[in-house]
Amino acid sequence: MFIYGLIVLWNKPWLWDSVWCFLEFPHHFVSTEEWWYYNIESAFYLSLLFSQFVDVQRKDFWVMFVHHVVTLCLLSFSWACNLIRIGTLVLVIHDFADIPLEGAKMMAYVKKQQVADVVFNVFALCWIISRIGLLPYRIIYYSSYVAVGLVPMFSAYYIFNSLLIALQILHIIWTYFIIRVAIQAWNNNGIKDIRSDDEEEEEDFVEKVDDDEELMFEDATKLKNNGNTHLRSSQLLNNDYKTKIHSNGLKHE
Repeated sequence: MFIYGLIVLWNKPWLWDSVWCFLEFPHHFVSTEEWWYYNIESAFYLSLLFSQFVDVQRKDFWVMFVHHVVTLCLLSFSWACNLIRIGTLVLVIHDFADIPLEGAKMMAYVKKQQVADVVFNVFALCWIISRIGLLPYRIIYYSSYVAVGLVPMFSAYYIFNSLLIALQILHIIWTYFIIRVAIQAWNNNGIKDIRSDDEEEEEDFVEKVDDDEELMFEDATKLKNNGNTHLRSSQLLNNDYKTKIHSNGLKHE
């Protein structure tokens, strides 16, 4: 989607200067390619919102959920208020870091650890440049400061801008996770999804419980077998004793 977004926006002036997102507002024409770009992205995030509940739930489940909700609200508000230009910029900035992220995941799945580490470092760099650098500078600065003198303010715009700030807060939280993964990769010779720690601990706990149950079952079986052996031995001794008594009685007769 990043490549498609670049193709759609390449000849648009707001790709190079964010002030064009607000000039002549609200009389902004929406081209066919922009319409498709917006609707495909909206469908993508909507599918992520629902598929998250059937996927493996990780530590950042609710952060991811809030991110999808905020993104869909931003897309809806920007579409309804004809803030399509700034919306397309937010989308293309978001999609920039997704390519190396998926590449790092694929390399990790096929056990190419060294390649995965390199690609992950590229992803971390792209993430910081796009979501910690470009998004605040090219989007939030213009929507919060520059737009005040260019766009007549209305209630929906304040909501839209608040959602942008909330989105940036989520990016800062994820940056913390990414830095932790990078530090862990440096110390342990390989990237690891720290969001899965709880799952691994739970699996280890289940395995330990299963092992303990097996040991308890084995001990109970041994104890039962020993008890049965002792009982059989006692019965044999009693039978021998009774036989001897009977034999002695016959001799006396």
